[in-house]
Amino acid sequence: MNVLNRKSIFLTALFVANSLCFAQTGTVKPSSKSSLSVAIEPLYFISRITKLDLEYKPKKHWFSYIISPEFFSGTVYDGSIFSMKNTPSDELRGFGIGLHQKISAKVKSNAVPYLAYGVTLRKNTITYDDEGFVPFQENGLSFYEYRNFTDDMKIETSLFSVLAGVQITADSNLQFDMYTGAGYKSSTKSSLIEGKRDYNQTFTDYAYNGFVFQLGVRFGYKIL
Repeated sequence: MNVLNRKSIFLTALFVANSLCFAQTGTVKPSSKSSLSVAIEPLYFISRITKLDLEYKPKKHWFSYIISPEFFSGTVYDGSIFSMKNTPSDELRGFGIGLHQKISAKVKSNAVPYLAYGVTLRKNTITYDDEGFVPFQENGLSFYEYRNFTDDMKIETSLFSVLAGVQITADSNLQFDMYTGAGYKSSTKSSLIEGKRDYNQTFTDYAYNGFVFQLGVRFGYKIL
């Protein structure tokens, strides 16, 4: 299956999910007040990411908008995050920003199902130490020298996702979300010495290309 067909399937699934959510009917009315909440997603700490979700819900609407700033910082290694064989030694730093629309079911309950879809853009740098043939120029000629070196891998990523979840309200302000979903990640990377680092072995890697599975929990607090 080529990339075009994969993207077509993904966009079709997004349209169907959106249509189903809007097709719900009922007598429950949306809140007459707008709201603003902030949440954190602790599972992202495993990937050295601090992610915040700012959710704004307009009054008299069943949908809301989520802006998600992300901050990347920590030591990582080129391999699965679930592997215990490698010791993190590469330095990760970067940032990202996500924008999603969330559509809540028209039900009156402390546990409200929802669908969300959107895109996340990320820009990261991974600095690592290794050894190999390093290019250099002298008198207008190109040469290679085998030595230790420090290199920066620059990664830019776009993640398109569709999520389904449930938001549980413990009281008027505390919120807890559980969600799952799928998406498509497109990444580009560049470095001085090619082939020394990949970071694209699994869908959790920073430079992965292809379909991804998503699973998460969110702890939030309504501030307005």
